[in-house]
Formats: sequence, C-alpha cells, structure tokens
Amino acid sequence: QRSDVDQNRIVIAGWSHGAWTAMDYLTFAVAGRKAPGVADAPTPRPAALVLFYPYCGEGARSRFASFDFGGPTIAFIAGKDEVVDGPQCRALLDKAAARGSDIELVYYEDVNHVFDYRHLEGADRRYYSETATIDAEQRFGAFLNKVAAL
Repeated sequence: QRSDVDQNRIVIAGWSHGAWTAMDYLTFAVAGRKAPGVADAPTPRPAALVLFYPYCGEGARSRFASFDFGGPTIAFIAGKDEVVDGPQCRALLDKAAARGSDIELVYYEDVNHVFDYRHLEGADRRYYSETATIDAEQRFGAFLNKVAAL
C-alpha cells in the first residue's frame, strides 16, 4: 500500500531457505490465492525472481504446484551441495524451463552450499568459492539490469 513502491518492479531474491520460501510463496501467486501468513489479499507476483541454492526436496510445495509466475528467474545451483540436493533442484528447474518458464539456470558443478558467503571461517571456509561468487555477482547484476530494462 506504500505509494513510493511500484509493485510491478519488485524482485524477490532468496538464499537457501529463503529461496525455497520464495518458490513456495509463488505457487500461491500463480494460483491467485493468499499465501499463509500474508495479508488478506491475493499474493502479488514479483517482477522477477532470484534463487541461490534453494531446497527443492520433499515438503517443498514447488515440487507439485507450479511456481512459474510468468516473469524472469535466475537460479544459482551448487552441484556439490551438502545441505540441499543441487541436482534435484536442477532437475525441477530444468522441467519448468522445458515447459516454457523464463528460467536462467546457473549450475556450478563443483561448489557447495553458501559458496558465495565470503565471511565463513575455520572449517566452514571450504564452502566458499571465490570464482563462483564473482561469476554469480556478475550474473546477478546483469539479470537485475535486464529486469530493470523491461
């Protein structure tokens, strides 16, 4: 309801559980239904969607209910993810793209969950990939520029 926010220009971006939440949230928007825990209005659709290493396994609503909201999506998937099943998510997104969804899938074969978190320390530092992070940042920026031009 804010006059300074153009609802047609909102981009939802989520990392890990946030990406899973965004995908499941959009299953309600596609169905024209109110998402649980959201205001008493139909769930608005964003202009675009950014997903970093989402969960796509059992219990994810997006496995059986379409989250394709008709707008551009970019998804960054970690092939060696130890927290979520990267290949499983890749398969789900590949199926959506094959049905005509506007999904750009970026699959990093040899990276792990939270590969883009520069501040990891100790043993967790093994998750970080500078190469994948730089590439993801560049792709994310280009994606936002593309969406802004629409």
